[in-house]
Amino acid sequence: MKNISTLLVLLGLLLCHKLSAQFMLLDDMEGNGPCSGRWTYYAGNTTTGKVQFGVPNPAPSTLNPSPLVAKFIKDTSCFEYMTAGCSLTDSFDLSTNSVFKMLVYASTKDEIMFKLQPGSNYGKAVYFTYKVSQVNHWEEATFNFQSVKNRTDLNRVEVHFIDGKKADGILYFDLVQAPNPTNITISGPNIPMGQEDGKVITAKVNGTTFKPALTLSNWTSSNLPAGVSIGSVQRLSDSTAAITLSGNSPDNYSTKTLKLTISGQELTTANAATYPAKGTVTFDGNPGWTMIYDDEFDVAGKPDPTKWTVDPRPKGWINGEQQVYTDTTYDNAKVRNGELVITGKRDYPTGDSTIPWSSARLISQNKMDFKYGKVEVRAKLPRARGSWPAIWLMPTTSAYGAWPKSGELDVMEHVGNNFGTVLSTVHTQNNNWTNGSHLSASKKIMDADTVFHVYAMEWTPDSIRFTYDSMKCYTYVNPHTDWKDWPFDQKFHIILNVAIGGGMGGAITPADFPDSMTVDYVRVYQKGLGTPILDTIMLSPADIRFIAGKQQQYTAKAYDQNGQPITITPTWNITGNGNSITSAGLATLDTSGIITVTATVNGVTKSTSTYANLRIPNYKLIPVKIQAEQFDNSNSCCTEPTSDTGGGQNISFIGPGTWFEYDIAVPADTVDYKIQFRVAVSTACSLKIQINDSTLQTVNLPVTGGWQNWSTVTSAPVTLSPGNQTIRIYSNASGWNFNWLNIVRDSSAARIAYVAPVIVKDEKLRIYPNPTSGQLTIDLQGKTYKMLTLLDIQGNVIRQWGIRAGEKQVSRDLGFLPAGTYFLRFDRQKTLKFLKL
Repeated sequence: MKNISTLLVLLGLLLCHKLSAQFMLLDDMEGNGPCSGRWTYYAGNTTTGKVQFGVPNPAPSTLNPSPLVAKFIKDTSCFEYMTAGCSLTDSFDLSTNSVFKMLVYASTKDEIMFKLQPGSNYGKAVYFTYKVSQVNHWEEATFNFQSVKNRTDLNRVEVHFIDGKKADGILYFDLVQAPNPTNITISGPNIPMGQEDGKVITAKVNGTTFKPALTLSNWTSSNLPAGVSIGSVQRLSDSTAAITLSGNSPDNYSTKTLKLTISGQELTTANAATYPAKGTVTFDGNPGWTMIYDDEFDVAGKPDPTKWTVDPRPKGWINGEQQVYTDTTYDNAKVRNGELVITGKRDYPTGDSTIPWSSARLISQNKMDFKYGKVEVRAKLPRARGSWPAIWLMPTTSAYGAWPKSGELDVMEHVGNNFGTVLSTVHTQNNNWTNGSHLSASKKIMDADTVFHVYAMEWTPDSIRFTYDSMKCYTYVNPHTDWKDWPFDQKFHIILNVAIGGGMGGAITPADFPDSMTVDYVRVYQKGLGTPILDTIMLSPADIRFIAGKQQQYTAKAYDQNGQPITITPTWNITGNGNSITSAGLATLDTSGIITVTATVNGVTKSTSTYANLRIPNYKLIPVKIQAEQFDNSNSCCTEPTSDTGGGQNISFIGPGTWFEYDIAVPADTVDYKIQFRVAVSTACSLKIQINDSTLQTVNLPVTGGWQNWSTVTSAPVTLSPGNQTIRIYSNASGWNFNWLNIVRDSSAARIAYVAPVIVKDEKLRIYPNPTSGQLTIDLQGKTYKMLTLLDIQGNVIRQWGIRAGEKQVSRDLGFLPAGTYFLRFDRQKTLKFLKL
């Protein structure tokens, strides 16, 4: 390769804050980079398509706040391989880094092709494509040319938005970057807290050499512990330097990885102003244990919902177990007398004579998740024959795949049919009960049912150690092979449960039940955690698109340097004409703007911002059928060709939290509506119909038999207020594809235009207290209803709730309502009036 640094010697002075020295800027569309002003494009001989450079950013965001970008406009008159390209004098060096990247914002989910070629010789070109994940949204596209890393003739880049003939579309692109062959890597031993003085770190340069004399002031770090500095830098060879630390820190600080930046002035040839060092040098931080999570079970009643999810599961859900795991409406999991009590019993929880057993299962997933540390659970175990209590951990995200690929850690298992034998086990892909392998040990604890014992696990990158009352039971050492033996480099969460019967529980002796596992406390500790310091503020929602006049509640969550929540008093600010925001974070949005939150804790101030971009509504008069992918706003990912009748596209890769918004115009008539959803469902799931953040209805989606087996699911009637509305379809889970929705009139009944005249007196239906200041209770007393609808005095639906079969009494918290007169409608039959104080 020719030395591309000669072309880019001035570029280092122009790099924007988004670049690292592992990449060099080709063009930021603002006059910087070797491609600036050198792009050409070809769209065809007779076409209206074109590529423009230096146009306004259509939606500034946190990812791309740049004011100017490139705009690629294609239509069906364009050449199929319409392209924008730039040729450089020197070729790219792909030998140590082969990744190119750029920011993209597209109006369609067509593919973006990034091509490298030697000059105009397209016959020797290589290319990779990127599939846009979300329309009208900035995202980073990367292209890895690892397969041609040894080629030295590639000096031209091209961008294609394919294909030009298929459909109209607009692609904005910005911040085009190429691999930078020059880098500096640091290495060294872990550095104990308070013993930093004199420690030596090695730096090696690749792609050039160090100058004969190095300057200490050109080596800087932004995160050295207090009291520690870089004492000296010594050149050892053309490619190696030694960095010696000076001073010991008096602070109690957290584990941190050194961030070191080296000036390009230290190198004989440089193509960047500064070089962030690669590699890892770790300051160990506080060597003691710090508690990060705990539950002492001091508050009687249901388990703390901020720490635990009571996870209902059916009989036989796993391991052939006989119990139903119930939800919080049952008393199988209760906190009383300072202890959590999980009870297994024979009470026919579903009313089915073939399902006699109930119990409870608590999980801390997404509430108490951690990687490495110590878990302590002080508990008494049930003695009942057939009981199978467990204290265990499962992966939070299953990064390596379904069980057993992502691992399982059993701190304690015990079965009543082998009373007193307590077991600890590690499950991995290579070692688990399905292949006859066991990583396990046990100890005898003959008073496990009458005396509290502490069941504990210490988990480090090198080993997992189980103890009972501080006495060793079993240690599993990391073999340092791969994930099949050690998937334990991901976050896990805690599970507490009492199973009944099943693979390990065995035969059940009914006379021994009910019986319980009693837990005094659950505590989780980690090492390397220093005194908490405000580190990060997360602002939600991020980068929204809105219709003028929207009110949006913003929330801020703060975390310390250890990733733990920290309390703040946020200060809010907003830009944009006509926009405002309250001290509680409630914004009124009329024009595009930037929302900023700032907080100060113990002298440390942090802030973060997000963008709100105005969008133009596209109201469609209902009844109307809308293709799913023709949403007006969404956070969805992908589309694909559909095999459904009529062809076209369907939305795929829908996950929990995926949503779609459709602007509709509701006529001023007196009918309710139903919404038909054309779906292909692989796993049973559900969606919500929402307006203004309120849920009108939850619609269950039954299995259709696969990702392209289509069925139409129809909602129950919903009441839509006349006028312009934006309806949101919110996915509760993954497992389905979406082709279209059809909003149709409900022919079964007329809408209630004014509710008061249809009030029915029914001695068997009682609501109290009436008037209410918050909680309202409804006695059904033998009546069977499926849906409860809350309406205002004009008959507009405020909220709907489902009523479970067999429920005799329903309670709802209506504290969110302002004072006034309201109505409750039971299915479509009876309406009762109440007052809110």
